[in-house]
Amino acid sequence: MEGQSMNPALEGLKRDLADKYIHDPQQIEIFLTKATQYKMWANYIAGLILTNENHRQFHITDIRRVLKRLLGNLYDGLGAKESGILTQDMADTSNWHFGYPCLQKVDGKRGYYTFIGFPEERQP
Repeated sequence: MEGQSMNPALEGLKRDLADKYIHDPQQIEIFLTKATQYKMWANYIAGLILTNENHRQFHITDIRRVLKRLLGNLYDGLGAKESGILTQDMADTSNWHFGYPCLQKVDGKRGYYTFIGFPEERQP
């Protein structure tokens, strides 16, 4: 399954991206340990970068553009299939984000999102 046996080069890049772009320790922890599926961590890191580049709203095509730039020749390869990005699954209104939504749909704009980050983990 995609999240369980990630391409080693992609796994290394994911760690590098966390080190470079994520500054909150809790977000790094979720990104590296809980966001095991490509659709989870790819949408998160692209949304974070777009937000840091002052994009208040962005489209799935913007996410794909950022991922192509970040992943280079790993994009659309083993563990990083374009068809596996499933951005709508990572919206807070979806039931498919495994408890870690990172995007919010923009009302009235088809395919547009804002970045909300991963929710804080609840302590037992």
